[in-house]
Amino acid sequence: MSFILSGNWKQTVRATGTISKVTIHPSIRKALLFIQHHFREPLSLASAADDAGLSANYFSECFRRQIGISFRIT
Repeated sequence: MSFILSGNWKQTVRATGTISKVTIHPSIRKALLFIQHHFREPLSLASAADDAGLSANYFSECFRRQIGISFRIT
């Protein structure tokens, strides 16, 4: 499994140099930091949602709204 990040989020991070400068909800920011620190490890929607303190369904919806892309595992 690998996590797919593309589109707006990558462009925003590239432009700002860090995800901490992006204006997003604290729970989603926490999940993005989790993803950034564990990107070489297997990652699931459930583990990212758990780290954010949200249910998997709610996290997935919030992630898509805040970041502009879906959280996908391939």
